[in-house]
Amino acid sequence: AWFLISVLHFLLALRLYTSLNLINRPIMNVSFTNYTEYGIHNQAGRYCWISYTLFIILSSFLGDSIILLASIRYNAFKLHRAIVTIMQHMAVCDLLNSFTLAHHLVTL
Repeated sequence: AWFLISVLHFLLALRLYTSLNLINRPIMNVSFTNYTEYGIHNQAGRYCWISYTLFIILSSFLGDSIILLASIRYNAFKLHRAIVTIMQHMAVCDLLNSFTLAHHLVTL
């Protein structure tokens, strides 16, 4: 009984899918530019977005590098070892996130 119900459900869904003519219709627009992804249509907006992203990337690189250097080489944080390890992990994750943010700069 359950098998027949699931087969009927599948056939009804297939009938609805083909009646809406969704088979030959493209699923999504494949044109990705900075105009479609970010909605930036003028040069001033693009330059503001580029300078903001550059500031975030550079400050992230500088701050995370200082944290990692101070905690690994100079042992500057007089905190519990687990807290320092969590800070180091957060700095590494932020550096990796900054690398992924840098590719958005290329699309602008």
